Order: sequence, then C-alpha cells, then structure tokens
Amino acid sequence: MQLRHFDTIIIGQGLAGTTLAWHLLQRKQNILVIDQQEAVTCSGIAAGLVTPITGMRLVISWRFPELQRIAEQFYRKIEQKTASALYHQRGMFRLFSDEAEQQRFTKKLKTQAFRDLVQQPISKFDQTVFSSLLGGFEMPAACQLYVSRYLDISRNLFQDRQNYQHAAINTNEDIILTEYEVKIPKCRASASRLIFCRGAEDRNNSWFPQLKFKPAQGEILTLEIPDLHEQRLINHKSWLAPMPENKFAAGSTYEWDQLDSQPTEKGKQQIISQLKQFLHCPFKVIAHRAAIRPALQDQKPIIGMHPQFKQLGIMNGLGSKGSLQAPWLAENFANHLCGGEPIDSEVDLNRRYPA
Repeated sequence: MQLRHFDTIIIGQGLAGTTLAWHLLQRKQNILVIDQQEAVTCSGIAAGLVTPITGMRLVISWRFPELQRIAEQFYRKIEQKTASALYHQRGMFRLFSDEAEQQRFTKKLKTQAFRDLVQQPISKFDQTVFSSLLGGFEMPAACQLYVSRYLDISRNLFQDRQNYQHAAINTNEDIILTEYEVKIPKCRASASRLIFCRGAEDRNNSWFPQLKFKPAQGEILTLEIPDLHEQRLINHKSWLAPMPENKFAAGSTYEWDQLDSQPTEKGKQQIISQLKQFLHCPFKVIAHRAAIRPALQDQKPIIGMHPQFKQLGIMNGLGSKGSLQAPWLAENFANHLCGGEPIDSEVDLNRRYPA
C-alpha cells in the first residue's frame, strides 16, 4: 500500500489541533489533520471567552496582555482568509457575589496591572434587566471567539486543500514508528512527525504516560432570551455570552468525578439558579450539553516532542482558556518544529513532565 507523505500529521481538530494546523500551513508545511468528528467535544461547545480576570480570587489570566495581543492578530488573519466574523471585542461586566469579593477587588486595585484591566462603574448598566445589589466592575479587554464556527470553517478549508481526513485513530494499534517517520496505514498516510491534539482523550495516551491530567466536566446551556439585547459578556457566579443567531450560552459547571460527557439535571438547575440571581429577563433552554475540559494538574498547557520517540509530539492542557492560549502556543510550537526555536520553558513538555 502506497502512503501519502506529509511533513506533519495532527490528530485532533479542536482548538489546539486547528490552530497548530493553521500555523504550520502559514509556514508552507504539508500537513494532514485527522479527526473522528465526535458529536460533542470541549472545543465544539465552548463559548470562546477571553477573559482578563477570572476565578473567585480575581486573578489576572496567565500572561494575558501578551497572549491576548497574539490571539487577536491570529484570529483577524483567519477572518481575512476565510471572509468570516469569528473574533469579537465584547467587554465583560462582573457583578460581585458577596462582600468578600467586593473587598478582594478593592485590594487588587492597589496593583497597576490589575487597574489597567478594569473600570468602574459599569457603563450603560440596565437595572431593569440585571440585579446588582453590591455593584461590580467592567473588563473592556474581554473578547469572544465563536469557536464552533472557527472549527467548522477551518475544517472546510482543510478538506478543500486535501489536508483533512475523518478517522478514529487507536493510538496503540494504528500508529507505526520507524526510524525516521510515523505511519498510519489506516489513513494511507505517513509523516516526519505526528502531533497529538486530542484534548481530554489524551489522558489515556500510552505514548505520554507521564502527563498528569486533572480533567473536569463542564455543562453549558444554550438559551433564547428575546428581551435581552446586551452584547457584552456577563459574569456573576456563572457567565452569559452572546452567540450566533440571537442565542446565548450560559455556564458552566465543574465536576471532577463524573467524566462521561453526559449532561445532568443537577448541572442544568445549577446554571439556571445562578442566572436567575442576576437576570430579570425570561429565558428558554433550547440545548444542554456537557464535555470534558483537558486540564493538567498544574493548570498550565504543554507543548513538546517525546523525549525518546522524536517523531511524536503533543499540545494539550488548554482547559477553559483555549481561545486565549491556542494561538500563542501554536506559534511557539510551529517555530520550534519548523525553525528549531526553543519552546518556552513554562509550557515545555520535557521541563514540566520529564520522562
């Protein structure tokens, strides 16, 4: 059987795999993206939030200014290439949940980096639509990627260029290593290297047993809210985000014990209860989905090549920050793969998870 040879095979067409594929194509690499096209994936249901300040502790997102600048530049290029609207400057307002959070915010204001990312009071705040007993703050730099649209448009382009194949790959049975290349006879393909970008599925990847995953299942609702015209992102325990076709996404939950990608009534009611605490508009739930976030134990992503099998690499651990982190990670990885540039030490597989 004659195999078609590529520079790089990427397994997985979520945020990581898609963004790496774009960066390699921009460097004139001949690539093949292989994906099993599951009905529901973490990337596929993601709301694509790019948020400067997150969590109960009001922490600035890791490397936010740098990563946000690179993300915007990258997504704008893809918008131009595909004539699509994908990346939106939204802004976000966050309503305080309790007095402790309010006091935490006041303390954080003492640092310049934090002050640069927030403003008060919240502009154009409609108190007939939202409850705000304790006030809140605004984050003008917050953005949103329409992730599902980005993945679909990218896949269509990859298919048109014959850089995409639909297939389910068994990592133990379908991948053959030789001295200088990787073969996947099932797909009639070989390559100089293969990069795994399979999200939470890679927690069972036998080629990288040293990785320590801490996956969390998240549930997201899709809503119709006819009376809501706010286009900013909203956060108050849960978040609310505008979506295409006048829909909204709301979420999300964190569950570390149930990892089956099955939505639960408990998760649905948790999100609904949190929404009703700040939203006065009636809404209708039209979809309810769940998926597993591919987080690592130290909550930072990794990229790198296998220490022993030099033809194999991985990009993973993006968790809930994939829309922000993927462009910077993919650029770093592509520069390493194509030009030998060093991998940033904070995300280097072989520094963080030595074999």
